[in-house]
Amino acid sequence: MLLIRTKPFLDESLESYLLRLSIHNGYNKFQSFWAGVRSHLNESTRGIDSALPSELSKINICHANVSSAKRLDALRLVSQLTNHEPLPLLSLALFRGGQLFSRKRTSVFNNGVTIPFRFLRTKGIPICPACIKENVYIRQHWHFSLFEACPEHSVLLRNHCDCGEEINYLSSHEIAQCAKCGSNLADLEATVSSAPQREIAHWLSGRLVEGLPAVIQSHSWGICLWWQETFNDGKDIDSEQLHLFLAQWPDSLRSYLNCKLAHSKEYALKPFNQLSFKDVFGLLLIQASRLPSTNLSENIVLKEIVRYLEEHVFEPECLLSDLKLNSIEAAIILGTSVEQIAVLVDQGELQTKSRMKANSVLNANWRVLSLGDVFCLWLAKFQTDNSHSNVFISRW
Repeated sequence: MLLIRTKPFLDESLESYLLRLSIHNGYNKFQSFWAGVRSHLNESTRGIDSALPSELSKINICHANVSSAKRLDALRLVSQLTNHEPLPLLSLALFRGGQLFSRKRTSVFNNGVTIPFRFLRTKGIPICPACIKENVYIRQHWHFSLFEACPEHSVLLRNHCDCGEEINYLSSHEIAQCAKCGSNLADLEATVSSAPQREIAHWLSGRLVEGLPAVIQSHSWGICLWWQETFNDGKDIDSEQLHLFLAQWPDSLRSYLNCKLAHSKEYALKPFNQLSFKDVFGLLLIQASRLPSTNLSENIVLKEIVRYLEEHVFEPECLLSDLKLNSIEAAIILGTSVEQIAVLVDQGELQTKSRMKANSVLNANWRVLSLGDVFCLWLAKFQTDNSHSNVFISRW
């Protein structure tokens, strides 16, 4: 059915490739091309067309509401609609990630990188005019909201045409032309980005940036998610503020923890030895537990938090050792599971600070474990880079 096999760009989005494929095969409108593809698939495999939505913005695998496997199979069949080698649709697709970030945040996966789903743009898709002038296609990273600047040309991405129309090729089906005024988007004026915007773009692209933490690409995205939820109440990220925090790492994190501790000592409504870890530090451990890795060797945020707690937990004037943890928080520190925490309590390795009824099961949300006891156990038996190899078998 498809006579021409369009060559993809390595960093191209799936939707951009399908648009270019339709143009190169002689279609004036993407809707006509895609309707023909879906009809052809339905003739050969009854009902398979239902796995492919008609809207370009919903075609990618990560947008499948029911079965991403069925969507993947449908795209695989589309890739075979040529007399040449199969089309590279699956290599360009965004998949639902198998890893969850902290607090069960879902992810997307592309070319070995796991990215929080919440950073995927759902409205306009901005462009870099200089990139469009070089090669007319949509770069995959433009789909993610943390990219405010182009990592190649160090200019701000353009969200609107000079006429005021929002740039969104997913709805306009135009890569290099404004849907309203018809002007060439490659001719738009580009504003030079600030150093923080430029360096954050480079950092998220997997490049080493002097002054910013050297981490794997997936973890850089996880750190941004953690910072957004910890310091920005889940609101849109300000590149300037994020860059300032990262440039001062780890002192910036330690300063934050010191402030939280001092505030609780000053304004707590009950004696400090009656407070829980959550009363002082909120959801600190839970938010830092999966970024997306839980290993201390890879998760620099969790590693720095554990290091800070280790340095202060046994200081008499600090009073951290009396803070109450639940099983979830204890499991994060020890790098094990909630079920294993229950086994540790059952075997007497950990003592609860409240008397439990005979034969009762430890509820994961009960704050009955002390931070000092958990750290004593961590120092004695759990000090490894991964901290995940310890499994205890109940004597029952």
